[in-house]
Amino acid sequence: MSASGADTTGSDSRLRRLRWVWAWARKPYPAVFLLLVAIGLVPVLWPQLDLTLAAYFFGPDKSLDSAQWWWVRALNRYVPLISRTSAVVCLLLWALSAFAPRLAPWRLALAFVAIATTLGPGLLVNGLMKDSFSRARPSQVQELGGSRQFSPALQVAQQCSSNCSFVSGHTASAFMLAGLAALSGRRRLWWLYGGVVAGLLTGFARMSVGAHWFSDVLWAGVVTLACCATVAWWLKAMLPANIPDQTLLK
Repeated sequence: MSASGADTTGSDSRLRRLRWVWAWARKPYPAVFLLLVAIGLVPVLWPQLDLTLAAYFFGPDKSLDSAQWWWVRALNRYVPLISRTSAVVCLLLWALSAFAPRLAPWRLALAFVAIATTLGPGLLVNGLMKDSFSRARPSQVQELGGSRQFSPALQVAQQCSSNCSFVSGHTASAFMLAGLAALSGRRRLWWLYGGVVAGLLTGFARMSVGAHWFSDVLWAGVVTLACCATVAWWLKAMLPANIPDQTLLK
């Protein structure tokens, strides 16, 4: 093969890959994921944005006193409980589905919720990321009346020893609703967009009480959607013969 022929073949291959990436990125789930990544990089590149937004909700010069709004209080109080309860219930129902034919159409969704919630908001966010990044919460930093130093998102700090700020566990739990769209089905767009709204509202509630930064909220969505997509892919690859066509999302 001539050099020009090899160059043409290589160009065609690269063009096909670019077309595949473009087609993938235009799908709703990847598009939302990439959008969260893009917006999440803004406070990474301009950390002052986190401080500016946090000052609206918390500190001596706050402009918005939303901490006592009833729905803000409800989200702050009940989201973790709902998340843990749903994971346990889905795990038990998934185990029972082997003996209960009526539960068979729900097996994929039940396994997905149990595993993704445990791995994402549970182990990855609360068990690994919070303590690894050791980022102080807004209520703890000097700029907002605390005693600790502010650190940007994605930067490992030494300002917190446990249950730290990056990323938001509450928000990750709420974004699990959007993660259900990874299972496909006719209602996937409802789950995706409704879950994004739920995640952002929960993030607003966490920012209202000085518990999290704007970047904590966005990257919680990134981590959760990535985890959900991975779990959905794994389940479909490992358990195709045992999963009926119907799922919770259809």
